[in-house]
Amino acid sequence: MCKEKLLLPEKPYKFMKSIRKATVEILKGQYRDSFQMNLFWYNYKDIAIYSFIMVLAIKSQFKDFILNIQKHYFENYLGKVVDKPLLSGNEIMRILNLKPSKEVGIIKEKLILAQLKGEVKTKEEAIQYVKNFCRR
Repeated sequence: MCKEKLLLPEKPYKFMKSIRKATVEILKGQYRDSFQMNLFWYNYKDIAIYSFIMVLAIKSQFKDFILNIQKHYFENYLGKVVDKPLLSGNEIMRILNLKPSKEVGIIKEKLILAQLKGEVKTKEEAIQYVKNFCRR
């Protein structure tokens, strides 16, 4: 018997891959604290509902967990966590007098993680964070 692969265009393939990744992470129980839940919503807010449906289809005992992570979104994430970068790579380079480099990407990633932890909420705090990060 001949087995054929289902070939999807790139966009639907990436969509399904991200749903699968989020579903696996939920099933592994990776989201146990506020920061981890913020990270979940940052990474998957556009596809979370599809992952929840997949989890419920796989294991009904995850219902309480899904309700908890949804509650976290509405009570602790939405409107309280700044999930869009407060500084662009160009702004970071200008502030720190850097040229384009891997270091700029690392600093930008650390900044977004600080935002998700609730440590940085304003552009001014972001500027100070970046300056302090480079002093370390």
